[in-house]
Amino acid sequence: MKLIILSGVRPMIETMPSARAQEAYGRMMSGAARFRMVLTNAE
Repeated sequence: MKLIILSGVRPMIETMPSARAQEAYGRMMSGAARFRMVLTNAE
């Protein structure tokens, strides 16, 4: 954990509003999502 903090490693994510959850799921299942798909509550 200290190594992560010291080196500044950050996750690579794609965000989508929760209203587009179906689209995010489709991208994930088809392999089109390049990083982790994260749903947000903001519009």
